[in-house]
Amino acid sequence: MTEHKTLFSGIIRMGKKPPGAVSQIPPLSTDVRKTDASVAKNVTTVGLDYGEFSWTTAKSCIFIAPLAINFDFMWQISSLGALGLIILIDNR
Repeated sequence: MTEHKTLFSGIIRMGKKPPGAVSQIPPLSTDVRKTDASVAKNVTTVGLDYGEFSWTTAKSCIFIAPLAINFDFMWQISSLGALGLIILIDNR
């Protein structure tokens, strides 16, 4: 079975969680409770989230990462061999 890696990213509150919801395995989530009240959100991602979706002849590995400067080191690792990158933005 062919394996493809797809990365999803975006700034805070851009809807990065839904791609993980299609995972056919229990998604690996790195969310923790927020202690900073500056953003109206209960949890935040502190690493990569991961899920998988299998097609008839291929498997899609879904990596979800925050688009923040403190996660730069993860991009060098997680982007190796990636088929694509989807960046979610807010154009309001």
